Amino acid sequence: MGAVSKLREQRVQAVQTASQYVFLHILLIDLIQPNIEEDLSELKEKFMKIAKRAAEVEKKRQQQKS
Repeated sequence: MGAVSKLREQRVQAVQTASQYVFLHILLIDLIQPNIEEDLSELKEKFMKIAKRAAEVEKKRQQQKS
């Protein structure tokens, strides 16, 4: 989480949505632990589930704002 916070400090508004946070966290995990062997289709499926959930959270957040 510190890496994403630092990115936001350096690039104001670079990360704005929940799905962008999810993507960055998945990317950082992959970079930190490159030896994790997972089938790419399984990884894609996991990512899609997480991204879908993040999009739902973001949509609810936007609805609450208006």
